Amino acid sequence: MVYYANEIEEKKSKLADNAPVIILLDSTRLTPYTNEDNQFDNRYLAKLPTADQLKQRGIKQVLYLVKDQLQTQELDDLNEEFVDWQKNGLATRMLRLSDFQPFDEPVVASKSSATGTTDGSTVTHRHYYYGGSPYSHWWFYSHYYYSTPRQVVVVQGGRSVPLPRPTSGPSFNPPAYRPASRPTMFSAARIGSSTGIGKTRPSGFGRTSVRVAQNGRVTGTRPGRSGSYGRSGGGWFSG
Repeated sequence: MVYYANEIEEKKSKLADNAPVIILLDSTRLTPYTNEDNQFDNRYLAKLPTADQLKQRGIKQVLYLVKDQLQTQELDDLNEEFVDWQKNGLATRMLRLSDFQPFDEPVVASKSSATGTTDGSTVTHRHYYYGGSPYSHWWFYSHYYYSTPRQVVVVQGGRSVPLPRPTSGPSFNPPAYRPASRPTMFSAARIGSSTGIGKTRPSGFGRTSVRVAQNGRVTGTRPGRSGSYGRSGGGWFSG
């Protein structure tokens, strides 16, 4: 993310004010890192917009993407925000990426040969559809949108193919998920008023011992830490 920061800022400046919003979070941000020395902790808190900020952009619902069915609730640092979004009329739903399955479609190649004719060979294009098929893909809109279209258009063989609403129901359902308040290590840890301007870090959260040079500059982590960053001289500071 640091490497591409300038490119991201450049592209961000070209976005329209009503561009779709994606919030990308590290799913391992709350997992303590251990490697020979157990005093390293690189956990950090996610920062999310308020319900009012999302509404100002015209957003009516939020899809929380998870890997598969093994995750059934949001991470602890998202709980209060998700519950607040739900209370303020933003439908917050969970979408499993594993619900999008590959579908291989044979397509006749249309690229002309050196003689100017089509070679007629068949190639296979792999697409990912909700439920594993262009016909089950229609149910994505039924499951995750307020209004469902009469037909869905998919691309097959380089051309758009309209798919009418299936006559039978799907064989699968979206997760039965709804954000609910629960005690976490971040509960009631707000800075400011009851609504707050952010969370305070619990004691010991996201702390590590580092090496500090005589001029006060941080020069590395404790010995035993992977990489070359921790191989210079200086004193120790925990922070």
